[in-house]
Amino acid sequence: LEAVPNPGAWFDRTATLTATPSARANPNMMFDTTRRRVLLFGGRDPGTSTEFNDIWALALPADPVAAPTTWESVAALTPSAPPTTGGTAAIYDPVRDRIVVMTGGPTGELEVWAFDFDDAAGLDGTWSEISLTVGASNTLPVPIAAHLFGAAVYDPIRDRMLHFGGITQPQPPPAFGFTSDLLIVDLGTDVVTGVVAIDEASPTSEPVTPRSLPGAVFDVERNRMIVYGGHFQFGAVPADPFFLGDAWQGEFREDPLGVWTDLDRRAGDGTICTPTNLGCPTDRRNFSFANDSPRERAVMYGGMMGAPTTPRPSTDEVWQMRYHERGRIIWDRLEPALPGPTARDARSAGAVFDLDAARMFVFGGIRPESGPPGDLLFDETWELNWDFRPPFDGQVVLEFNHWAIFNDGLDAATLEVSKDIAAVPVGLTVTGARVRVDPSAFVFPPAGGVVVPGPGGPTPLDTVTFVPMADDGTRGDDIAGDGIFKIGPVTYSGAIGAPELPQRIVFEVSIDLSDGSTVSEGVWLNVVEAGTVVTTTPVV
Repeated sequence: LEAVPNPGAWFDRTATLTATPSARANPNMMFDTTRRRVLLFGGRDPGTSTEFNDIWALALPADPVAAPTTWESVAALTPSAPPTTGGTAAIYDPVRDRIVVMTGGPTGELEVWAFDFDDAAGLDGTWSEISLTVGASNTLPVPIAAHLFGAAVYDPIRDRMLHFGGITQPQPPPAFGFTSDLLIVDLGTDVVTGVVAIDEASPTSEPVTPRSLPGAVFDVERNRMIVYGGHFQFGAVPADPFFLGDAWQGEFREDPLGVWTDLDRRAGDGTICTPTNLGCPTDRRNFSFANDSPRERAVMYGGMMGAPTTPRPSTDEVWQMRYHERGRIIWDRLEPALPGPTARDARSAGAVFDLDAARMFVFGGIRPESGPPGDLLFDETWELNWDFRPPFDGQVVLEFNHWAIFNDGLDAATLEVSKDIAAVPVGLTVTGARVRVDPSAFVFPPAGGVVVPGPGGPTPLDTVTFVPMADDGTRGDDIAGDGIFKIGPVTYSGAIGAPELPQRIVFEVSIDLSDGSTVSEGVWLNVVEAGTVVTTTPVV
């Protein structure tokens, strides 16, 4: 059975922050693993043609459900800074404690800049342009052109920045400068290499479909870059852009320049993704795409969809892309608890995961509007949190993981019981969990059958241990976040003098909460002949 995905819960953190960056689209957001904070660089205001190159930091509290308090401006101690060019890409370099920015120079050439943090707090630093050397494996024209509105990731295995796709300097139709180029910057040697990503399944060595505004993540476990979606302009102006919903992997296990193949795309129920399969996202561009590497997934929010309307519709959908299989991705639609941000072109809103907790932050964004007052630009900070638990509904969910094991030779029945319970709300904890077996309900004909109590002793109440389930990706896995916890198991044995006759065993589970309340629910099992699956019926 597939895991039931935890949808998470949205929180608007804007009102509680004492300072915030200005409204903008297309900011770059990164996770500062050195200081456990969110970093934001740059962005743009299309309405005023303003391009930003400022840096902001959002410190994250240790409590995974506590709200951050403020954005802090990070001061640049030097007058130089990267060119204010829209469509830049940035990563955090954890080895050298710096932000690395890929942008474009005044004549359209590639420039790479670094912002080195100068103090332990990381609230100031210095900009410098990296002097690049073109690598021997480069196949792109030199000087290498700037690639804007692509997707960049950090490759921790080889300590380098990878950038896929994007647009070079504007070109006449039908090209428009869209690329399927892979730019590689070795962060230790400052060597840049550019190659065209080739579809390995193509008999004529065709490139991967060129695109801008895709999403990308780096899968450390499988040493690969995954690229999803985006759009490709073709035909004469003003032709419609071709919105994309494909996914590609560039594997670097054997070739540092990448081996590119098309990924199999599936819905959570295992069906193949098609344009009519509602279990998969529709083709789109300009979405936020944040990598949750500890859980081997990317979370996608918002974006512009390919419907033939003017303006094209933005969405507020949330999807998770699971990438735990080498040749396949699996999509799950998430419908978070609590109201979330309004629809927007969300890659125009930056997004990043808190890698020390199960939460994602989204800032800014733009929603195109056809009428006055024009496009809407946002300065909101939103958090999608998977550690949050909805209010406890007072219901205990019982799931019997093992039913009954019979040994006809010994004329005895052993029943191993483990039960799952719904999660408690934030602020409450489970202080106790008990399983009660009613001896009088053991109906073991003939009369006089003996009930052997479990390890808790002969008393009706047997204390068991409350244990969150391990992170194995199955339903009931608390770390996967479906709100289910597991208690048990407890084993009871009893003689069964006549196994061919119906027998009934009654259990009750009680959960004590830290506010002093207790919730209980019972279940009885009908046990039939040996080897037959038993059934459960709630106690009324």
